[in-house]
Amino acid sequence: MLSFCVDGAAEALSTILSRLDAPPLLTSLLIDGIWAGVGSVLSFIPVIATLFFLLSLLEESGYLSSVAAILDGPMSRVGLSGRCVVPMISGFGCSVPAVLAAASISDKRTRLITVSLIPFMSCSAKLPIYSMFAAAFFDSYRLLAIICVYVIGIIAALICGLAAKYLCPVPGHCQRHPAVCRYHSPGSCSTPSRSLLRIPDMRIVTSAAVSSAAGFVKKAFTVILAASAIIWFLRSFDTAFQFSPDGSNSLLACLGKTVAPLLAPLGFEDWRAAAAIIAGLSAKEAVISTFAVLSSSGSPADGFSAGLSDNSAALSQILLHTFTPPAALSFMVFCLLYAPCVATLSAVKSHAGGAKQAIAMFCINTTAAWVIAFAVYRIGLLICHMST
Repeated sequence: MLSFCVDGAAEALSTILSRLDAPPLLTSLLIDGIWAGVGSVLSFIPVIATLFFLLSLLEESGYLSSVAAILDGPMSRVGLSGRCVVPMISGFGCSVPAVLAAASISDKRTRLITVSLIPFMSCSAKLPIYSMFAAAFFDSYRLLAIICVYVIGIIAALICGLAAKYLCPVPGHCQRHPAVCRYHSPGSCSTPSRSLLRIPDMRIVTSAAVSSAAGFVKKAFTVILAASAIIWFLRSFDTAFQFSPDGSNSLLACLGKTVAPLLAPLGFEDWRAAAAIIAGLSAKEAVISTFAVLSSSGSPADGFSAGLSDNSAALSQILLHTFTPPAALSFMVFCLLYAPCVATLSAVKSHAGGAKQAIAMFCINTTAAWVIAFAVYRIGLLICHMST
């Protein structure tokens, strides 16, 4: 409902600017730059408030600790904790509230590992990327292709969890969840008693949810707004810093052409793909829309607003001429694993490890994405070669 209100407000603002004969540059700045950033923040609020309300309700009732303790045994075998389960599952919806949920984990090591693994869980913003590429290249097996991408993310998270378990061991650290050790005698690792469950105090639950949601808006609002404005500037101005409706001459296109050689071993050396990946740092939804804008003669404002609505068939044809099937799967995997959006990085910086953790996440995720996408591309080429 709130997203419809945000879209309606954007249309109303666009109409007002049109009636006032506002310059195209000002219209683009307000609609595609500032309002896009504000709208992205507002669209997060219901999800975040609901998540924190439910987490606070589960935590206050003692249920969350019980479930985490029950799953602690299986999770400890891959170097994780039972407390990782809820944030990682939340990551399939959106990484931002998942990171904020992981910030409540008391153990620092477990918290940092959980936060590092959340981006491997494919958030809903990446689904349009998978859907478009799967429809263009794997039409008969589109669902299977999308499922494979999700599975690759889960496997990558488990492998990284195992690596953290053996590379960063904690001497003498008990692998069981604290809820188990807290309520049982030494040497007992049975399931927590049902007596741990209690009726939650709704005043505490509501207060915690409101406080957490307000904190997110306060700390992440300016970062998301600044990132959206930067992406708008990069895609709207050319190298002479002149406003350019043609996206192929924009600063973002120049950056894409610079980064493209680094992505060539992954099978997609086209500069438009590189530029779309760069734009995806502001929001993963921008990957497909950026590629569509740079592949057409439309203005950036029109392209980013329309997204995939009326041009999906034409965009599919462009993708077919730009990618091969192995390169398409490699691109999907890279988009799954590379650095998360700026909203997630902002949440990490503010709530789960500071700037060092955010920078480390950016570097580690992007490196892992390159390596795994390279392997997927080479395996895809080998399979194609064997089938011919």
